[in-house]
Amino acid sequence: MIFTLLRVLFIFVLWWALLWFVLPVHWLEGGLFSLVALHVAPPPLAVAAWRLFKRLRVWYALRVGKHAAQKTAAENESQQETAQAAHRETLVRRRVHVECRGVWMALSKMPDWMRKSTYPLIREDAEKIRESESADALAASLEQVFEAAFKQCEATAWLPVRLAHEGMEAERVGRVWKQAAEASGITHLPSLDCQMLPGTGNLTGRVIDLFRDAPTLPAVLVLGMDSPLADAPKDFGAGHVVLALLLCRPGLDALEIGRSDSGEQEADPYMPFWERGSDSVAEAIQWGNIPPTLRRDFLSCCMPVATLHKPVDIAEPDSWRAARALRQLRDLICESFVQAGLRDAPFREEMTDPPGIGWLVHDSPDANRFAALSSAMMDCGCELDSIAEASNTRNECGHVGAAREALMLAVASIRAAQLGKPVLLAGFGKEGGMHIGVSRPSVPQKS
Repeated sequence: MIFTLLRVLFIFVLWWALLWFVLPVHWLEGGLFSLVALHVAPPPLAVAAWRLFKRLRVWYALRVGKHAAQKTAAENESQQETAQAAHRETLVRRRVHVECRGVWMALSKMPDWMRKSTYPLIREDAEKIRESESADALAASLEQVFEAAFKQCEATAWLPVRLAHEGMEAERVGRVWKQAAEASGITHLPSLDCQMLPGTGNLTGRVIDLFRDAPTLPAVLVLGMDSPLADAPKDFGAGHVVLALLLCRPGLDALEIGRSDSGEQEADPYMPFWERGSDSVAEAIQWGNIPPTLRRDFLSCCMPVATLHKPVDIAEPDSWRAARALRQLRDLICESFVQAGLRDAPFREEMTDPPGIGWLVHDSPDANRFAALSSAMMDCGCELDSIAEASNTRNECGHVGAAREALMLAVASIRAAQLGKPVLLAGFGKEGGMHIGVSRPSVPQKS
């Protein structure tokens, strides 16, 4: 307080000295009021002006800071929205999948749970297969598989066929397909489109790439077949399997619902096609060769069984017993959970919420790899008995050679539908690597 008074007094003294000894004399001319005002008013006005200047400077600094903060917040929000949009887009790409709408299979060895299945699974006579040539045994089983598929849904006869591996020539597949169609009473079919499934790597990824490269393809029959049992009759561990997987792109149900709700049935039948909406044209393209009269039957007779999500691969670890290999497997399993939509990305190190895996399908060839897989699953929070709640296709169905991966997809799809829970697939390659994927039920089990 004293310092403030002294400062004010100093300003008055300074102003009076300036007024009397520096400024011209005519400033002092005038009446008593003007003389007093000249001596008293300028110092307080100067002090008030200085304080006003300081307040304006603080206000301006606050305003500039506020605008800068708002600009920074807007930029951060924009960057966050951009990052979130990119994150969502990345998740959409990673979580691309295909629908399994049908499994038809003929095999020589069948576990008990598979015998109780409601799916059309055909048990072949192992002794009869041992006495046959491999090509003949595969052709006979393939004809039964085709007939089972055509019996369930006639529309499957209009779908293209893709071979998962080199198990049978496309020409012979076409002859078997024609015989099965004739036996099923199906006529006026187009020529069969039978080719090798393009691409390399895991089977699910190749099918996903097929739908990506062929946007007008609604569904495809993927064939997997092999018969080590016929080729090596003395090998009691060998098996025989021929299977067809009906794999579809997602959204066929919504496409049919959209057609029903659009009022197309009430449209004028005499209206020229160029005056009609383009929805029916786009719909016809997306349905491929399936006739319009069979599309609704296709959706009702071939209900979604499970969704197959793109697996992730890993090269052969340095050692299946090393801690580094366990970390690699753990990261691989967690990545498959993200791609199947069971976890968000990026996943946290500590995972307290179990992913709800209901079954494990694998083809582990030795105890070391299976032990490493079991440990990695526990680290990922899988509350699963990897022995009692697992299917080793090598033990349950025998060694089926090149059809191994297709068999695993079929088993995983059936088990996911039966249990109403996701199924983890672990396929071990010949070169030591492996791939891990997830099959999710189309209709989850109600808890």
